[in-house]
Amino acid sequence: MTGYKYEKADKVYHVKKKRLNIKKWIVFLVIPSIILIIFGLMCIYNSLQSENKAGLSYNEKGNIDYKVYLKENNYYDKKYLGKNMQYIASLINTINVDFNYEMHSTKDVSYNYKYKIIGTLKITDKTDNNKILYTKDEVLLNETTKKIKDNNFIIKEDIDIDYDKYNNYANAFRRDYSLTANAYLELKMVIDVDGDYDKTTDKINSNNNLKMVIPLSEQTVDIEMTASDIDNNKSLAY
Repeated sequence: MTGYKYEKADKVYHVKKKRLNIKKWIVFLVIPSIILIIFGLMCIYNSLQSENKAGLSYNEKGNIDYKVYLKENNYYDKKYLGKNMQYIASLINTINVDFNYEMHSTKDVSYNYKYKIIGTLKITDKTDNNKILYTKDEVLLNETTKKIKDNNFIIKEDIDIDYDKYNNYANAFRRDYSLTANAYLELKMVIDVDGDYDKTTDKINSNNNLKMVIPLSEQTVDIEMTASDIDNNKSLAY
């Protein structure tokens, strides 16, 4: 602490000049700085921990769309009808079926995936579809295998179904054996996905089917998509 003096009239005044104490410097500046640094480091650590807990997330979606193309006729002025309608079986030429599947992940993954499309003709008991009288498989799209390292991939395939081919076959079977049975064509895309991510030993293993059913041997056809749409969200911890 230092001071100086001055005189006024007959009195002498002493004025003291204060100097900030070192301990007060520490209290007011150094300690808050240390607290801020520690807080910042804790925030960074918690952020990294949160990312590790979240791990790798992935989402897969799938759906089927279709168009029913018509034979030449005097009534419809359109070449095809859209989905979720009633269709006159004798007017159906072909059915174009569009399979769509997508995989999206939050990180780049080494994907190995394969898919194929199978058509299965089934003839069943009139009152119980679980009682199968006849079944026949046909590969409509040969198995395709692909490898990719990315955070997403998309599968898009479409096929044309010759409706009369399957309908005539089912009608002949029922006629030859005098059956009042149900008949339908089940379309199925089989999708198998294996994914490896370098930060975990866990793998992405996904096995899905996209399905739809086309009724046969009916005067009118209601093509209902028992097509199980795919919408899955999953994650891998690391």
